[in-house]
Amino acid sequence: MMSKLRLYWVCQFLGWFTYTFIMWLLNELSGMELDFYFTSNLTITFIFGIVISHTYREVRHHRSFMLAVVYKFMFINFITVSVFFSL
Repeated sequence: MMSKLRLYWVCQFLGWFTYTFIMWLLNELSGMELDFYFTSNLTITFIFGIVISHTYREVRHHRSFMLAVVYKFMFINFITVSVFFSL
């Protein structure tokens, strides 16, 4: 039996890996080739997905005094990533 913490991390990695795998699969099915830009997009999506969802969990779990700061950080990250990948 897995501990709750280990189960949490397994689900995080499995979930974000599945999401990036589906993005890759749809890219392959549409006939586009795998280039540096798309590979970096997948990698950054995976990393930011884990970081942002884990940060959100920590804030929700601990309800720290930094709630407003973390939400602002997450919002700025969301906008930055959105603008970066729209270029």
